[in-house]
Amino acid sequence: MISKDWKKEMRRIIKIINQGDENLDITNNFTAECLATCIDKEYIIGYSYDRNALGNPMFDHINPKVTQEGMLFIENKSPNRSANIAIIISVFALLISLLSNLEKIIASVIMLLKLAGLMK
Repeated sequence: MISKDWKKEMRRIIKIINQGDENLDITNNFTAECLATCIDKEYIIGYSYDRNALGNPMFDHINPKVTQEGMLFIENKSPNRSANIAIIISVFALLISLLSNLEKIIASVIMLLKLAGLMK
């Protein structure tokens, strides 16, 4: 799982590239690894990388661009949050519906039990 700091740095990188700045400072390893993740997830095209003998990414780029997936990533900081809110609202609406019709539901269940001969 990618940490919050990792995602924040990925968003920063994507925004820099989206502004047309090709001279991204990737001198620290954290930024380099975040850029590699952006490339792997196809948030950025025009960049490529290989790893050196120490395992550090070494980059090359020609006219880098941010993909649609990259733009969605920087726009939606909490994709799971939206889904969770939608689920909570749906469950809440279901509960309200059930509670408002509880008397009718109980009467229907009793009638079915009587018809099935399970209740007198």
